[in-house]
Amino acid sequence: MRVFSPRYFIVLVAVLLVAGCDNTPQLERSPIETRRPNLDILTVAHRGAEKFAPENTLPGIEKAIEFGFDYVELDVRYTSDRVPVLMHDAVVDRTTDGTGSLSELSFDEVRQLDAGSWFGKEYAGTRVPLLEEALAIMQGKVCVYWDTKDLPDEQTLRLFEKYGFERDCIFISFGGLGGYRERLEIPEWLVEHWPTAPLLPLARKPEDIAKVLEDYPNVRGVHVMRWLLSEELIDEAHAYGLLVFSSTTNKADGPESYARMAALGLDVLMLNNIDLYKNYFNEVKQNLVPADE
Repeated sequence: MRVFSPRYFIVLVAVLLVAGCDNTPQLERSPIETRRPNLDILTVAHRGAEKFAPENTLPGIEKAIEFGFDYVELDVRYTSDRVPVLMHDAVVDRTTDGTGSLSELSFDEVRQLDAGSWFGKEYAGTRVPLLEEALAIMQGKVCVYWDTKDLPDEQTLRLFEKYGFERDCIFISFGGLGGYRERLEIPEWLVEHWPTAPLLPLARKPEDIAKVLEDYPNVRGVHVMRWLLSEELIDEAHAYGLLVFSSTTNKADGPESYARMAALGLDVLMLNNIDLYKNYFNEVKQNLVPADE
């Protein structure tokens, strides 16, 4: 039987008080059972299977679907004429044959850029995709991890709605932005326009969970840097019904990290090396001894 911390009841009272003061819908929450080890961690394709195809492109998304990722990360920015497209960087230099700030280029100008040759000649001519193009090929096949690089707008929310990405098939990240102002402005705008927005704010320690729910009662989970993950933090989040997300990239993206995160009971993991991930967990599952033997 799970014993809830006093903070759980403090936040519950706070949420009820807030609910009585405005018309913001308050979602009901149930505690999440922690599985240790968790051998079925949900996977998020970092920038759309960037190891296997150009990042934030339709071929990259198609690869992510082919490899069986549960979610695909979409970095969403806006052109000068406020067209939502996929681009990680604020400038187009690294991943296209163009130069300059994306926000200073029109969509027609961005559409002329080659976003694939830098990765491999077989991807020559790949274009910077519209957000809508990405959602169209993802619909019914994979869920969305939306990284809000810029302040969103109503048009963008309507696109997610149009293609059926409801709360249980989307995470919204805003914690990776550099400025304090942006970290406040984006979630506040989202909550105003989508009161039950499935936000994924940052948490560093167990005590942060209560504060997260005070600020945003309807979040779907918390993002924890991999080196800050602990059983205590995950248990605290699960007691409130929140999923715990983390990421592993570059040299840390391998079996050692997967083993640690599974042992801790992590729920959702962003990664690149889906081949290593699958091989590791397939081997672990094959070596499990049935409980009745």
